[in-house]
Amino acid sequence: METKLKSGVKKEIAIVVLATVAVFLLLSLISFHPNDPNIFSSYTKPASPKNLVGIVGASVSWFLMLSVGIVSYLIPFFLLLITYKIVRGTFSEEARTIIVSFLILIPAISGLISIYRPQMQIYNQQILTGGLLGKQLNGFLVHYFNNVGTLLLLLVLALIGILLVGNFSILAMFNNLKKFLGNFKEKVPTLKPSDEAITFKVTSPLEKQGKKKKHKSTAKPSRFREESKPGDTIVASGVSDSKTSPFSLPSPDLLEDYPQDDKKISRQEMARNAKILEEKLADFGVYGKVTEVCPGPVVTMYEYRPAAGIKISRVVGLANDLAMALRAMSVRVVAPLPEKAAIGIEIPNKNRELVSLKELIQAEEFSETKDPLSFVLGKDVMGKIVLANLAKMPHLLIAGATGTGKSVCINTILASLLFRCHPDNLKLLLIDPKRIELNSYEGIPHLLHPVVTDVKMATNVLRWAVAEMERRYELLADLGVRNIDNYNKALATKTPETSSLEHQPLPFIVIIIDELSDLMM
Repeated sequence: METKLKSGVKKEIAIVVLATVAVFLLLSLISFHPNDPNIFSSYTKPASPKNLVGIVGASVSWFLMLSVGIVSYLIPFFLLLITYKIVRGTFSEEARTIIVSFLILIPAISGLISIYRPQMQIYNQQILTGGLLGKQLNGFLVHYFNNVGTLLLLLVLALIGILLVGNFSILAMFNNLKKFLGNFKEKVPTLKPSDEAITFKVTSPLEKQGKKKKHKSTAKPSRFREESKPGDTIVASGVSDSKTSPFSLPSPDLLEDYPQDDKKISRQEMARNAKILEEKLADFGVYGKVTEVCPGPVVTMYEYRPAAGIKISRVVGLANDLAMALRAMSVRVVAPLPEKAAIGIEIPNKNRELVSLKELIQAEEFSETKDPLSFVLGKDVMGKIVLANLAKMPHLLIAGATGTGKSVCINTILASLLFRCHPDNLKLLLIDPKRIELNSYEGIPHLLHPVVTDVKMATNVLRWAVAEMERRYELLADLGVRNIDNYNKALATKTPETSSLEHQPLPFIVIIIDELSDLMM
């Protein structure tokens, strides 16, 4: 029963055969001797051929040298090229191009060599440098085009063959040479008048939101001001009805002021980056135009509108090439931008603006929010204040490598909560087994328990937190509400008389654990 060879086996057989033939031809041509016996010529007595691969090699090399001369040395390399294409799996796509380039390049080079040097001497015997093919081709072309026309035609054919076999563009080569010479002449390119004429729109958050009001010197106080009942043990303290609490929210003036230097990116630099983006993408066949630039404190986003027919994936795949062209640490491509027919390309600023916690705490966005567990995160690429509500993310995991800002994030969250929440409305459980990050919060009135540094105590604290959570679920279910805000509002209007549960106002409880993995091990 006949079995069909798998395509992989056929491919391997073709690779082995072609590579063997290429090496055979190369050895036979390298050891070619015109006096070797061969099967194409008659000789009276047997002689031992000097060719490395015997009389067969001597015969093949004699035939090739007679046909195309020294150009026959290119044939083994053509076979090796085909072998390489088969290994990469691209030969089926490029077979026609390779064969056409071979049929053009061999005659063209044979003719050119015949013009330059018709004959050469090897082992005291004269042979045709370009072989019979070069001699006959020159005779035919000179009859119709004369010497100059023949030389020009053969040069063009040789160039076409080289372009086909090399699969590269002359224009791209000259462009790269021009850029290389330009970079060599001037390490840091300066803007030409035509570069400065690039037109694009620069937008900022102030233009979109209108002129903002001046920030108040203190954060807006929380709407809860009741006093909590003190206790030495871990007890879920409620919100008392007392309105005369000695506690007042801290002022943002306690935070340090940082002078804001003029580190904003200049319009000239934005124009230079926009031009580099357009030119670099055009080098890869992606054409388009930068239509808008949105400078931010840390990164600047360039809105790039590609030409019709350009796939977004092509721009995304060139992020690393753009970063190298702009000498940037990284480039992020946002494709596509929401509600826009454009692609966002984010480039880090060379001079980054400092974003201070005091500036964020004093911002109107933070002071006017009604969510008691809101906290600031920083600014986005447009320079807008970024807020988040901890109530909407009851389980928050902050992860990252060393030095990426995990501790800064935890301290920012805690500071945001302390600047807006009264101790009666917010209770904290801080667990810090390494005694490094959270010890500075020891003694604040919001703590349900001193900062926990012992692993066994942390287990007991978390076990109590689970029991307290179950108790609160029962209280919420008894009043038919779903969250603590609605529970406190319902409790303020009416107190259930028939319930067996003890209802009292509930504060928020936030548990912060530094190095959670240490507790899990």
